[in-house]
Amino acid sequence: MSTFSTGPKYFHYLQAQKALTLVSPIVNDCMKLYQAAQKVHPNDLETIGYYQELAARYHNELSLIGCILKNPATGTVDFPTLYQGRTVALSWHFGEKKINYWHEMQDGFVARKKIDRK
Repeated sequence: MSTFSTGPKYFHYLQAQKALTLVSPIVNDCMKLYQAAQKVHPNDLETIGYYQELAARYHNELSLIGCILKNPATGTVDFPTLYQGRTVALSWHFGEKKINYWHEMQDGFVARKKIDRK
């Protein structure tokens, strides 16, 4: 069986919204892992290795969905989308009920703009 890439995944707003049911629990686990990792002694290589393996699994799960974990400490996730012929990000932050913001890919979270639903 061969695998192939279909290129980057782009989300329509409703697709990204539905993906939150999968993304939210993974991001919650990532945030807990990040908090736990902050408490590990630098010489505890076994625990560090275990946490790195878990983090890689979470990252892989999110990549398979097509979204990008931007900040594991705060649970910020981008969903690439096309807008006026360019790639931008639908931006979601853990705890938000739905996706209400977007930003240019290079700008990030601080430059989020409210989605105009007109």
